[in-house]
Amino acid sequence: MAHLHCYVPDDIAELFRKKAEQKGLAASKYIALIVKKEMTFCCRHGFNIG
Repeated sequence: MAHLHCYVPDDIAELFRKKAEQKGLAASKYIALIVKKEMTFCCRHGFNIG
């Protein structure tokens, strides 16, 4: 599995961590689900992502 690194403001990171925790997920799993959902949506609707 690929590793991706990104930088976000501290306040956004904290909100993200809290949301992942509310869903019972690790932050890395939560971001993976968001990315997968977004890419699936793009492909399904014919958006060129490459």
